[in-house]
Amino acid sequence: MRGAYDAMVVLSGRMIALLLLTVACSSDPPPDPPQPVSQQGMPNDAVHAGVTLPAAPDVVSHCTDEQQVLFSCEIVERPGSIVSLCTSRKITADVGFMDFRFGPVGKPDVSYPAAPTHPSKAFKYASNTPSPDISSSSWSFELDGATYVLSEAAMMGEMTHELTVRQADSSSVSWLCKQPATANLGALQGL
Repeated sequence: MRGAYDAMVVLSGRMIALLLLTVACSSDPPPDPPQPVSQQGMPNDAVHAGVTLPAAPDVVSHCTDEQQVLFSCEIVERPGSIVSLCTSRKITADVGFMDFRFGPVGKPDVSYPAAPTHPSKAFKYASNTPSPDISSSSWSFELDGATYVLSEAAMMGEMTHELTVRQADSSSVSWLCKQPATANLGALQGL
């Protein structure tokens, strides 16, 4: 859990710095605040009836035809590397699975978990809305001593998406997603 928290702190620090720079350089009134990330996808009560995510046409992902795309993007610093978070077609509080894949399509370098597993047993969800203009959400998991955090953040109407990997020795690396990213991380909160 500490890895997910630390990643959120780093992400929140980046967002606050960008917010201060935006406010200092702009004489225009701020835009309407974005909806919190958790409200940009499916309504929260949809989880209890089963979630069907919006179709993601022409999205490059690791998800199969039998899965839904919860998140997918190409990493800016690693062209050709795709990070995807996929779910089963039917996913409720009791049924379904979610998996993570990272690397070239068809040959991911990282796949988690090894077998289909419900998100509540393999992943942790976190969200943070410190103000109406700033919100973030993430799914994280631990694998081989490292914590992987897939996050999306909204600040003053701008969206960012990234993958952060924190090693046991506290070193970390973050990769930004090429935009536009397909992201709906908040759609499964509460699972």
